[in-house]
Amino acid sequence: MLECSINLKQDNKENTDQDHQQKAKTKRVRTTFTEEQLQVLQANFNLDSNPDGQDLERIAQITGLSKRVTQVWFQNSRARQKKYLNNQAKKANAISMPSMTAATSCPGCGMLYCLCSHPTLQLNMSQVA
Repeated sequence: MLECSINLKQDNKENTDQDHQQKAKTKRVRTTFTEEQLQVLQANFNLDSNPDGQDLERIAQITGLSKRVTQVWFQNSRARQKKYLNNQAKKANAISMPSMTAATSCPGCGMLYCLCSHPTLQLNMSQVA
């Protein structure tokens, strides 16, 4: 009885190894785009970055790609555009906003939110307001 269960475990392990090898063999080939396909995709993306199903079918027919490949290209392009715009916004904010410590530190002693009065600092009311 013990031998039988060991043999079953070995058979199951062999079957899963074979299944894994078969799945590894059926790995999808990475899609490559021709220059013409990219031009058509980019031109349509500039017109509408989120086309509906009919537009995707039309674009797929023009490019000779499947609808699914076309759809994924648009998804990836929207993600790249969003990432680019977010990075540009971060750069613009970093340039336009001074650092937090420089904006709130006391010019006399350099401490944040200093309540002391320094004789060398002569602030008039127009500077405070």
